[in-house]
Amino acid sequence: MASDEHRIVARYTERDEEVRAAFSAYTGGGFGRRVVGVTDHRLILVKSGYWSITDKGLLWADPLDRVALKGGYEVWLTSGVNTGNAYVTVRRADGSTLRLNPRSGFVGRTDSAAANIAKLYSLVPGRF
Repeated sequence: MASDEHRIVARYTERDEEVRAAFSAYTGGGFGRRVVGVTDHRLILVKSGYWSITDKGLLWADPLDRVALKGGYEVWLTSGVNTGNAYVTVRRADGSTLRLNPRSGFVGRTDSAAANIAKLYSLVPGRF
């Protein structure tokens, strides 16, 4: 069964594209929620409702060969304890950058951001 994130990203795919990963991410210090999708050809970002995963419109869809991830990512620790927040920086095709916290939710699941980032690094070949 496909997740809500997967269904949202699938709305913006073309016939020959397969969604390989889809998950929530937070931006702007955690005040904005996005749905991130990786297909065989593109990295897709969709605006989402904050409290529930909803489609609020396509923000952008860039070809995978034109986007890159920063060489490493940051894990936010408080007093040496993992808060569950991890941040990855994406460079878009137009050269702008976006910092994402791809965490599945703010309650529990402290491993979700790191798992989603690992999935991103496995699917997006470019680095900067």
